[in-house]
Amino acid sequence: MPHKVARNSRILLGPVYSEKGVAGLIGQIKSGQIMGDGGVVFFHTGGAALLFVYEGQLLTCIAVE
Repeated sequence: MPHKVARNSRILLGPVYSEKGVAGLIGQIKSGQIMGDGGVVFFHTGGAALLFVYEGQLLTCIAVE
């Protein structure tokens, strides 16, 4: 999931909590629990330090083709 978000929007997510939070949000939108006709706010509260651990994987998935 973080690779798909990074590739499509260039938003880098931490691979633990942020990834799970966004996956849940996308799942609720797809299932209709959150309607697509309004705005959604996702508060990202951290996880940036872990991005350095996964730097190689993230750079590969956001590389311009």
